[in-house]
Amino acid sequence: MDKITVKIGTITGGSNFTQDLTREVEFEGEELASRTEYGTSDRGYTTDTRGVTETLYKTADGRLVGAW
Repeated sequence: MDKITVKIGTITGGSNFTQDLTREVEFEGEELASRTEYGTSDRGYTTDTRGVTETLYKTADGRLVGAW
């Protein structure tokens, strides 16, 4: 199994600030699946948003961890 590092927490921002309240968490595991979903306009077209990537991991002791 690999050593995996993910960030947990939130990042918020406004017109003139960014607040990063994330921290890194490490665990032994393997990636089981990953998907990315991008935003869509009201006409159904893909937008230029960064989208959301969701990843599912299985830890060395058998637990499942989801990160997005």
